[in-house]
Amino acid sequence: MLVWVSITAILFACFEEYKNLKAPFKYWYDFDLSFIDSLIVVWSLWVVTILLAAVPVAMGLCLIFLGRARLGWFLVGTCLALIFFWLALDGRVYRVTGVHLTSYAENLGAEDALEWVGGLKGSQALLIGPVTIGILLSVCGALGSIESLSTLQRRWSWLSSPTTSVVFALLILVGCLGLAPAQLAASKYGIVSALQVALPVNLPLLDPTRLLPSELAEFRKEFERSAVPIGLEAASQLNHPVEVEHGLASSERKPNIVVLVLESFRHDAIREMMPQLDRWADQGIQANRHYASSNRSQFGMFALLYGQSALRYQATIDANIPPQTCVSLAELGYESHYMSGGAVVWAGMDRFINDRNFDTLFIDLEDDWPQRDQRVLTKIADTLDTAERPQFVLGFLMSTHYNYRYPKQYELHLPVVEELTDNVREAEHLIENRGAILNRYRNAAGFMDDILATFLSRIDLSNTIVVITGDHGESIFDDGVLSHSSRLSEIQTRVPMLVVGPGIPKRSIDQVTSQSGPLELLLIDGKRRFRVDLARDGELTAVGFLDERAQLQNIDSQDAENWVESLGEELKLRLGNTAQESP
Repeated sequence: MLVWVSITAILFACFEEYKNLKAPFKYWYDFDLSFIDSLIVVWSLWVVTILLAAVPVAMGLCLIFLGRARLGWFLVGTCLALIFFWLALDGRVYRVTGVHLTSYAENLGAEDALEWVGGLKGSQALLIGPVTIGILLSVCGALGSIESLSTLQRRWSWLSSPTTSVVFALLILVGCLGLAPAQLAASKYGIVSALQVALPVNLPLLDPTRLLPSELAEFRKEFERSAVPIGLEAASQLNHPVEVEHGLASSERKPNIVVLVLESFRHDAIREMMPQLDRWADQGIQANRHYASSNRSQFGMFALLYGQSALRYQATIDANIPPQTCVSLAELGYESHYMSGGAVVWAGMDRFINDRNFDTLFIDLEDDWPQRDQRVLTKIADTLDTAERPQFVLGFLMSTHYNYRYPKQYELHLPVVEELTDNVREAEHLIENRGAILNRYRNAAGFMDDILATFLSRIDLSNTIVVITGDHGESIFDDGVLSHSSRLSEIQTRVPMLVVGPGIPKRSIDQVTSQSGPLELLLIDGKRRFRVDLARDGELTAVGFLDERAQLQNIDSQDAENWVESLGEELKLRLGNTAQESP
């Protein structure tokens, strides 16, 4: 009975996780999988499962055959429960968001962590299958603790024979090692590359470089060779954070400065979803092709406050260097305030957004995001009304963050998905309902448009510079995934940038502007987008050319030296004295 329960639980876990393996590739990467491609995908994920389960199963079997059946089966059942729980949950999260579970797990200590992932109610659907798997396998472990080894050996004596053990070991070994030659049968380089990224653990047997097209392979080789000195110089700069500068030139006029950062602010929201803000922006500067520092909040906020590339994020916060903006404005006599409806204990943001760097922090965690955002804007306006000194206020507004919240009266775009995360188990289901999800975002943006219009009508724009932008963009399956933090795509990195106030000219900027980016670099030249990964030891990897969905594209020319020169210029601009000359 125990063996059958164990086998049933394992098969259920694998089926639950792998039953729609091919579908995500269709949506994430626009691949038409052949039979061989499908076989490689399924095979690879089974190998991952086997490798993860191999160690606890081997330890359990050793204990069983050493006469410690109870402990052995308990170990096997418990470890398999944890492994399949993680695999099932990670697979579901990745199928929808394009980000692995570990990316979210590192921030579970945040004060309102569940709010950032859609709330407890919406997250329950993610847990149903994995919890079922865990319960089944835990039952297996409990049953194993009361079934004797002798009974198991009588029923399944062939399992303990040396021949059976050797056969199983060989099958597993051949299955694992067979991945290396099997991937050569894949129809496209991108399939193996995408599969390697999609796996929850790194599998060295899958090496996409074996399938590189010859032209791209030659380009990468030449680029990486020429860019060696640039990478080494950049690495030395990365490990030396820039100290704050003092003595900023003063001026007689010191207008208030308000920077409003909207969470997950899509670049198309202004023109298509927020008419009042669109009309207001005509008074000042509109950067029509502006890019955030990355697709993650911590890097976006860092770049805005420090005026530096987020390449230096970790080194800077480790050295406890205060934001240049706060220091410079304090020297000019400004009071600084941070106000938000979201907690700052997230990915290290609390290490630079704190009461050491700001005169006051107003963190409102009562009610829901829409109510918080209204109170934050009211608080900012009240602060400006009663201030006796020039004010700098950074407001971080949350309602446009996943899962896009708004008061019921703003539900004007229909239909909408009521409980957005109820069906995250099936990426296909959500994609088929993209319009209803996008309507949720439209409604949230409409709500933000109203409360921002009310706020802007209340403050004195003749004495206040207002900047409105986003920490990053937001994909609603525009690039194949939901939300952000996963791809360097146009929709996840491009944000609005509006500046209105005294001395600000009326101007529309169509050139590329940015807040700069982290260790995954994206060079944009017209419509060409070239991704380069920079390791902290200075090693540069030319990933390749991407389209707006962040999918790899074929290159149309071998101009590696020009791209090396562009990279050197950009890194010098972001980091300082980075070498520009190629050998």
